[in-house]
Amino acid sequence: MSPILFSLFLEDLEMYLFDKVNSGLTLDEISFSFVLFADDMVIFGKDVTDLQNSLDLLYAYCQTWGLTVNPDKSKIVVFRKRGSVLESENWL
Repeated sequence: MSPILFSLFLEDLEMYLFDKVNSGLTLDEISFSFVLFADDMVIFGKDVTDLQNSLDLLYAYCQTWGLTVNPDKSKIVVFRKRGSVLESENWL
């Protein structure tokens, strides 16, 4: 799908995610829940629960519109001061 079609098709995704959950990161009073670039998406979360809630909302959105996310091309990156990802930290 071309980037323009992708942007037009997902135009309401921002409103869907912001209406359903108070999530993401805040920087200088600006909230970032996700970032879109071409046909890629980055979802932000403050903690494990926050990220999972956003992923659940994305899943519901995709179910509504008949979209799929390719898990083989999907990655999760965790930034924290110390330690690695815990075994209890799983995302679906």
